[in-house]
Amino acid sequence: MQVGEKWAYREKAYTPGWPVQAVEILQFGPPRSKKVRIKFVDGKYPGLDQWVPQVRLRVLWDDVDAWLRDERLFSEACQASQEPMSRTTRWAAWYAGYGYPVADGLHISYPDDSEPIVEVSDLPAFAGSLGLDQNELLSKPHAYLDRHGTYVAPWTVALSLAKRVAEVFPDDVLAKVAEEERTLQREAIHGHHFVYPGGRDGFIPPEKCSEWLHEKEPVFALLREWCGVPSVDQFNELEALRDEVSRLRALIEQAAQRFEALNHPRIAKQLRTDMVSPRPARTKRQ
Repeated sequence: MQVGEKWAYREKAYTPGWPVQAVEILQFGPPRSKKVRIKFVDGKYPGLDQWVPQVRLRVLWDDVDAWLRDERLFSEACQASQEPMSRTTRWAAWYAGYGYPVADGLHISYPDDSEPIVEVSDLPAFAGSLGLDQNELLSKPHAYLDRHGTYVAPWTVALSLAKRVAEVFPDDVLAKVAEEERTLQREAIHGHHFVYPGGRDGFIPPEKCSEWLHEKEPVFALLREWCGVPSVDQFNELEALRDEVSRLRALIEQAAQRFEALNHPRIAKQLRTDMVSPRPARTKRQ
């Protein structure tokens, strides 16, 4: 944003459909004021000079048509998503999107948001990773590419993509489920400590956390169903194996500490070494 540039001005900055006007930037106020001095280029009062909040300058005037198109299509996608839906299903879709292994590759609206949509930053890569046809995804009702190349679609598409992610990447999704479930189970016993933005500590009691766990159990069950029973069984076996390895490592560490207490540091050191890099098994001589 620079002096002399022509921008789209909207008095109600975040109200879709509110009129926009072309203005020229004349001067910036002190940084803390967040004000900018503008001159209206057209409209009822061409040449009018006044100070306004900087947030009312939405996009460069050259980009206004593409911006208004995106705004209109986004609103239509949100309207198409306003249908009765299970909160359990929305949470499951969100967790599945969270489990997609490519960072920032898939965004499904948070379940409490009023706009249940899906956004994909790199549609060709995303479609390829799931074995989908990107042209078919673009043909979905109210789906479109915005001016930045981001794919946007309504809730029905979000749900189908969430299920596909769970089908193609079950281990990643199940890992997120297990992680969240363990966290909620721990907090149901000990409560949840957090810090407010101002730095003050906060605490949610175990009783409330237990309610959250109870609410999420149907969500986790639905996600496991989407991932498929064989995948769940395989993941549970892997989790059990990891738990057993952790238990054995703890036992070895306890044994090493006892040997140290008995003044046998070399044996303790060897136990710890073997725990990290096990020695190969010896073969019997013929």
